[in-house]
Amino acid sequence: MAISTTGSRVLLSATIGGETYQPLSLQGDVALSQPFRFTLTIQAPDTVLFMPMTPIMIHLRSTESSDAEYFAAILQKTSWVTNQGLDPNNGPLWIITAVPRWWLLFNDYSRFHFRHKTVIQILREVFAKLAYFPNQWNIQCRQSLAPIDWIVQAIGESDGAFVQRLWRQAGLFFWTKTEANGQEILYLRDDPADFPTNTSPLRAVPSSGLVMPDHESTVIMRQQRYTSSPPQVTVQDHAIASPQQTIQGQTAATAHGHWQVYGLGAQSSDQAQRMASQHNQALAATHEQWLLERQAPGLAIGQRIAWQDNRPAAVITAARYEASQISEDRTTTTRYQALLTAQPLSQPLAHPLTPLPEQPPSLHAHISSQRTDAQLNDEGHYWAQPVSAPPLPENAPAWPKLMPFGGPPTADDSATGLHAPLRDQAEVLIGFIHGDPSQSVVWASLPNPEQSSPVTAANPSQSQWTSHSQHRLAFDDSDDSATATLAMPTTESHLQLTHHADKPGLSLHAGQGWLQRQAEQNLFAQSQQHTSEQAGQSQIVQVGQNHQAQVQQNFTAQATQGQWQQAATQNLTLSSQAHSQFMAGQATDLTAAQQLSFQSNGQSVFQASQGQVQLSANQAIQLASQGGTITLGNTKAGLMATPEGDWILFGDSFQGYPPETHDLYGDVHQFSGGTMALKSAPTPSAIQPLPTLTPHITPLQPTRDLLVLQLRRDDSDTVPTDF
Repeated sequence: MAISTTGSRVLLSATIGGETYQPLSLQGDVALSQPFRFTLTIQAPDTVLFMPMTPIMIHLRSTESSDAEYFAAILQKTSWVTNQGLDPNNGPLWIITAVPRWWLLFNDYSRFHFRHKTVIQILREVFAKLAYFPNQWNIQCRQSLAPIDWIVQAIGESDGAFVQRLWRQAGLFFWTKTEANGQEILYLRDDPADFPTNTSPLRAVPSSGLVMPDHESTVIMRQQRYTSSPPQVTVQDHAIASPQQTIQGQTAATAHGHWQVYGLGAQSSDQAQRMASQHNQALAATHEQWLLERQAPGLAIGQRIAWQDNRPAAVITAARYEASQISEDRTTTTRYQALLTAQPLSQPLAHPLTPLPEQPPSLHAHISSQRTDAQLNDEGHYWAQPVSAPPLPENAPAWPKLMPFGGPPTADDSATGLHAPLRDQAEVLIGFIHGDPSQSVVWASLPNPEQSSPVTAANPSQSQWTSHSQHRLAFDDSDDSATATLAMPTTESHLQLTHHADKPGLSLHAGQGWLQRQAEQNLFAQSQQHTSEQAGQSQIVQVGQNHQAQVQQNFTAQATQGQWQQAATQNLTLSSQAHSQFMAGQATDLTAAQQLSFQSNGQSVFQASQGQVQLSANQAIQLASQGGTITLGNTKAGLMATPEGDWILFGDSFQGYPPETHDLYGDVHQFSGGTMALKSAPTPSAIQPLPTLTPHITPLQPTRDLLVLQLRRDDSDTVPTDF
């Protein structure tokens, strides 16, 4: 490519996709070391569709390194992210890994798949954008990618409106075809020469640099096709409107330094001249007339508009076309109106931001990591590589960073939700904040048995999330072990839910620390079969009012090292249909402010291996057993019953007794260490011979009129029959 300079002016031309832009006269000083030549080769993926972060490799050869650096600086001014590398075969290498905000084109992301511009369209706009700077280059680009079809199924009545919006925005060629089943398919191509034979291509009116074709075309409007000869429009006269000046009922205004130019077209140049003359008479004397330097069947981005008095020219930066309806008999005159946006060459370019789409776009990519687990940099970002990207040289720069997404931010700017750390080569969907590719985030991960992902390939029914602090959340959906487990780091504490027959429905385990359950009002624990509570040190259950625990079979509460405690400010009720067992390594404590009720149909065991067993209530303690005995493992406690079925607790560690209970009936059932327990109406076979006992009544000073019985061994043969 040759650089052509004349004084301080540089001629810029570009040939992209077979279309050549005429040289544009640009004003400005260019500090060239010497006239030189370099080759610009652009390589893009075979999919042709240009997506965000899809790399375009630019191999640049130059006789002077300073010139290459200057070219790189120009690319950086176009809002493209460029990374410099070195290709030993092609010289300096610039890899474009992001695109400007104006790549967002279509607003309907949920229904249609052709969401982005093609590489050809992107390159046209890029090199047209380079022309807006005063100091530029003569650039020729060769693009040899094969076209690709987009197939869209026609759905609903709004398709006509969508197509009408499509050809106003995209400038694509498309045609329709009815399949054997009656389904209408819409095909799109970037080049009309690639249409199948015996088809009538439907031409979209261009808006991004494409020119109206010279062959017969068809325009789609309101789901109807109107065929006509190509519009023979000679756009020659254009009227310039100052801010707030109305022309044909439309208002022109300036925005970001742009002039809004209204172009008028007709079938003949005479009619165009006459229409322009009428507008000139309506405009004020300060309004100036613009002319195109050449006649063309359409307007293209990058074309220069000059003043009549040859003052500095401007470049067309945007063009929008509106076509009139064509009658089927071709009697209606074809007209269209073009709304142009021109940028003076002497002013810097300032494009307005593209509005956000209705739904955020996404890109398919792979996480790139040197390890099998999550690899984040110091800023908490992932490295990723688009799936459709071509291979890069080994010394090429790394790919863009991606931020993990944990949910939308809250009022205090903290993220909500959960982010699963990704593995190497995990497939993800990437989105962009405000449509800015430099602010990319991971929307979601894609399970794929062929690629490593948070769902393991060995067993796709298992999902496990591990945080950076080693908190683990695991789900197992397999038939033999369907569980959900939440585990804490560095301990054996975990919470597990399961519906398997041979496993607990709910398992709450504290391996080394405390297990505490607390409620302000009521705490209910109910099970149809077994309930097991176990803690390595201590377990505390505390409620504000009532606590009720009920099981159909066995109830076991155990603390191997510390104490086991259940307390309620009002009533504490424990009920079991079979066996109940309370064991603690140090102390067992059942406390209720009003009433303590315990009931068991089988055998109940209260045991403290080191400390004491304490049952306390401000009003009453009720113990009932229907099928067996109630045993207190503490040797300093005793238990006896009255003929009415009332149980009396006595011993050194008990401080309260039922009032006015002086007579005790029943045979000796158990004797241990000077205290005994009596059982009402025992079975004769269960009574064992015991040594002779001599009772001694010792008055005490209790808070109420109570007696304490102390039994001693006596070798005499006389056994007292009453007290």
